[in-house]
Amino acid sequence: MIIKSPFKDYYDHCVGYGIDKAVVFERESETAQVRNCRRGESPLSNAVLDIASQCSQLIDNLAELRSGYFSPIVVGFCGRFYVGLKSYVIDDHRLNLQRVNALRVLLNDAERKITVPRFQWGEKDFSADEFIRDWGSSGYFTLARRSGAKTLSEWFERNAHQLEVDRQDVFFKHNLVSFVYERHLGYRGVSVTLNPVLIDYSFQRRIDGITAFQEVSMHVASLHSAKARQPEPITDELRAMSKGFDKRSFRKEPSRTGRISPKG
Repeated sequence: MIIKSPFKDYYDHCVGYGIDKAVVFERESETAQVRNCRRGESPLSNAVLDIASQCSQLIDNLAELRSGYFSPIVVGFCGRFYVGLKSYVIDDHRLNLQRVNALRVLLNDAERKITVPRFQWGEKDFSADEFIRDWGSSGYFTLARRSGAKTLSEWFERNAHQLEVDRQDVFFKHNLVSFVYERHLGYRGVSVTLNPVLIDYSFQRRIDGITAFQEVSMHVASLHSAKARQPEPITDELRAMSKGFDKRSFRKEPSRTGRISPKG
């Protein structure tokens, strides 16, 4: 696979293992706020609205994590949806601190402090203490009132069957390879980014570089194949000609010319 892109991602180096010049991935990133999209306005708006609909439904079906420190995030990658968690921690580098401080900040307070986002995709992304800790009961942005998980361990266990799901239809409908669906702090709402820089979301912790490159290569080839199989629209005239008929078929040849005057 050949990748044509204005940016680099964590799986790009795997091109060195072999190049299939018949498969070309033209990777351009686009971001749109869901609230600014209108159905039928553009291909981007249609894709964002379909993605947002499926992702919000997926998140609403998850067992709630009763914590104000984490919010769900969805990465779509090569026909599948992957659900992870986003949190914010103190940015020590901007504070010029010498030691690493991984103190997590409440989502409601993150904008008022110098923080950076962290993305978690499984148990290995947390310390043993964090994974079993009771994170309180403030709740994240889901609206449904239901029994929530008190610990990260419980949340991952209860949602295990929904953290990775097939959604091939939306990918082939909009010719998608990857996207990110996430909520932002404050009043910035929900955004969808098509072909994001996945390393910015620590997605290499979910799928390693070699596997990611292979999946992208196969998925892009499938998209090209599906697009090539779509027939061009055939008009009624062309359909008749393909069966040996012309515009005079099934019509009587004119027997007289000119207008016949009425009798009487």
